[in-house]
Amino acid sequence: MQLRKLALITITVSITSDLLYGAFTSRNFSEVIGTTQPATCTIGDIAYDTDDEITYRCTATDTWTASGGGIAASDIVIPPDTYANLPAAGTAGRLFLTTNSVYTHLYDNGVTWDHFFVGHQVYPPVLGDFAWVNQGGATAITTNGGIHLNAPATASHSMRVLKQAAPATPYTITVAFIGNHQANSILGIGWRQSSDGKMVSLDMGSSSDNKIAVRSWTSVTAFNFNYYVDSTPINWGNISLWFRITDNGTNRISSISWDGITFQQKHSIGRTDFMTGDEVMFFVNTNGATADAGMNIISWNVE
Repeated sequence: MQLRKLALITITVSITSDLLYGAFTSRNFSEVIGTTQPATCTIGDIAYDTDDEITYRCTATDTWTASGGGIAASDIVIPPDTYANLPAAGTAGRLFLTTNSVYTHLYDNGVTWDHFFVGHQVYPPVLGDFAWVNQGGATAITTNGGIHLNAPATASHSMRVLKQAAPATPYTITVAFIGNHQANSILGIGWRQSSDGKMVSLDMGSSSDNKIAVRSWTSVTAFNFNYYVDSTPINWGNISLWFRITDNGTNRISSISWDGITFQQKHSIGRTDFMTGDEVMFFVNTNGATADAGMNIISWNVE
């Protein structure tokens, strides 16, 4: 926003104290175009921002306070910038537009930044909350927001897993992600048994003819069996999707959504069938693909 200061204009006014912090008779008006007021002021001075139609009062020596009119100073939209340059939160009402992130915009709630993706408030995962299983040459990148898990090509099954302890039951975890598939690759979320590494996954991948599936695994390199395979293939490529896993204390439940609003339950079974999931996870399995595959976890919301 371009800044231009105009000459000071001396006027004579008489005004009540409840409006402008004390009556005065001769004060300076400093007209400022932009969001920056003069560096110095005397109590009672007024500055007016003609861009945003905000009136500022000098409430203490060299201290300006927004007094309303138009939008408030806290409602200023920060110029678009990279996600890495997201400023510290703490000024409620600000908006931040990213130039290189999946998050369409961010809102400063006064404490933290609320993240939004295609009309939804989402909850970015924290990489430090997860631990690797079978990392190998896989990487987890957070520069552009979320966690982008990238897995190198492999000759056969090799699940690159990021996992954490499961919440106390009952719980539901809703995950929004974008998948970067290659031929044969599988990616998704699910449960893991820490004692022996058995897993149950809700995933999408070519091993099930490009369909949503719920599978069991005896290890990161050994597929066991399919609990469920959807009847309709999905469109391949870079796909935005919502997965949801629930453990209600009785059953493990797997659901999906294409819009993040309406979820379809795909599978339900006793929570101790085959394994007991004391950990939750997300993973990428290139499974014989000749190129890397990956998924960007946009939101990881535990309820």
